Amino acid sequence: MKTKITLLFAMLIAWMSFSAGAAVGDVITDGTFYFKIVAEGDVNEVEFAPKPSGTYTVSNRLIFTNSYNAPITIDGVTYNIVGIGEGAFKDAQFPTQSFTNLPTTLRYIRDYAFQGVKTGVNNDMGSNIRFYAENMESVSPLAFVGNKILGGILVGNATATYSQVANTASRIQYNSGNSYAVCKDGNIMFAVANTMVLSNGNGGWINANKLTLNSQFTIVGPHAMEDNTAYTQLDLGSVEEIQENAFKNSVVEQLTLPATLTTVDPTAFEGASSIFSIKCYAPTPPAGCVFDDIVYATIRGNGRITVPEEALALYKADPDWGKFWPVTYTVTVADGIENGTIEADKAEAVEGETVTLTITPDEGYQLKSINVTPETLELEVLVDENYQFIMPADNVNITAEFELLPPVVENSVTFEAVLDHANVEVIVDGEPIESGAAVAEGAEVTIVVTPEEDYVVNDVTVQLVETAEDSDEMPGQSSVNVEGEGNTYTFEMPAAPVIINVRVTHKQVDVPGDLNGDGKVDVSDVNICINIILETIQDEAVKALADVTGDGNVDVSDVNALINTILAN
Repeated sequence: MKTKITLLFAMLIAWMSFSAGAAVGDVITDGTFYFKIVAEGDVNEVEFAPKPSGTYTVSNRLIFTNSYNAPITIDGVTYNIVGIGEGAFKDAQFPTQSFTNLPTTLRYIRDYAFQGVKTGVNNDMGSNIRFYAENMESVSPLAFVGNKILGGILVGNATATYSQVANTASRIQYNSGNSYAVCKDGNIMFAVANTMVLSNGNGGWINANKLTLNSQFTIVGPHAMEDNTAYTQLDLGSVEEIQENAFKNSVVEQLTLPATLTTVDPTAFEGASSIFSIKCYAPTPPAGCVFDDIVYATIRGNGRITVPEEALALYKADPDWGKFWPVTYTVTVADGIENGTIEADKAEAVEGETVTLTITPDEGYQLKSINVTPETLELEVLVDENYQFIMPADNVNITAEFELLPPVVENSVTFEAVLDHANVEVIVDGEPIESGAAVAEGAEVTIVVTPEEDYVVNDVTVQLVETAEDSDEMPGQSSVNVEGEGNTYTFEMPAAPVIINVRVTHKQVDVPGDLNGDGKVDVSDVNICINIILETIQDEAVKALADVTGDGNVDVSDVNALINTILAN
């Protein structure tokens, strides 16, 4: 009994000693690092916890260098560091030109522990993070996502834990002598360091914007190149399978997929929207391969996709790969159309393309109707009765019917062959016609009047000759609209005979009877003459002006002569 009490007392003292430092779950700090008390093994254990501000510079490196083989003491309490918590060093800046050695007591690394972490400045290739853990149990696949470690994350110095780290942590690079290579486990590529350079194997550094996998790799593991910002060209060698998020948000632009590739996880290229060139040599479309919509649009617009010629039909038929080739729809003109032809400038087209139809009736025929399906399709009439339409997302079928041209209606055009003081020429279709010639309805008729010297065209009219046939077509119509001025006039031939009337006058009015001197002989002149006659004429000059007949007398005969002159002109 006494032994049991002593044991319990000892345990109580130990617990009180621990509790005096901190309780399980408390976050403590040594001024530079934050720690979380855990209880996964021995009582006095801590993990690195994220600093509240989220981003910071790791300036006190003693915890990683001189003390990586020893526990730490905080406020008089000694702890073993067993883990790096979720987001512990997110976006942190580690010192330059040195190694950061993780503690040998480390057993786990949580999600995003080193996300966005940076080592070194000014392209310092000497900054690295090295594993010295001897009993590593788990490393999150997301632990190193998006890291910007310039030198690398080295696990080669901890050979016993290398396989475990490589199988779980993305974007880790291992050290093999002086050469840096992709992180692998057997035939699986698990990560590529997010760096703009690789070693050339002789201690020197070379630019490396292209990554080529050799034949030993058959699988690209999860998150292998997620957030890659270094490699714009990828040649995946002999890879057979690409697993989830392998190239998520990668900046890859030119992608070469081997003939051996059979399976691609649908998330493998999620967000890899910079791809503009894909060469896939697989004889059948790799299953599950899904690209970002931007990639599909880029390839179709200005990019390039290359697949085996003999497998092109298979790729086009695949629901995912087929998106690289826009869907085309057929344009079909029905067989058996008589008395004319319809030709489409495209046998197939993609949605939104313009298709033009050329209509060619046989001689003596014209297009009666044209019909298309789908019925919602809108045809736009072009010149010469041709048509065009915008291709819908459907096949288009076209039918048409041609009919005989209506008989040409011709009627006579009559005009004076010879007019006093003018010559009249009537022209149809560029050729002069004679008076009485037949002219087709709708034809343009041109009238050219050539007056004699000192004469001008007064007016040109076209009078309808109404017949029994045209009286119903043009009720109440007596003349045709004539356009023109000067010596040239035109009109459109109606469906009835016409008579052309042309009147010319002398430029200088010089006719007997223009008593008021206004350039014409009219009633006002008659009135003047009558007044002269009725008045007593004393002035010899006035007598001479009123003596129209020239018989020396001013009388009724002069009035009659004046009236006849007016009627004649």
